[in-house]
Amino acid sequence: MKPENKKLMDLQKVLKSKVKRAKEKKKDLEVLIDGGTATSRHKQEYVEVKAQIEAWEDIIDLIEGMTDE
Repeated sequence: MKPENKKLMDLQKVLKSKVKRAKEKKKDLEVLIDGGTATSRHKQEYVEVKAQIEAWEDIIDLIEGMTDE
């Protein structure tokens, strides 16, 4: 494995961990929103977390494309 691929794989691992934690947070926020107890801040945070997950998943997809040999 090329050294640059190792670095990309390490980055991918970190991002996957971040996505996992963010999805858990998103799920918690969904419970608040669906239960009708969410504040406007919770709703805003939900949108931000959702966007961050999508961005990280896009980067993960790019890394996968770059490291396929």
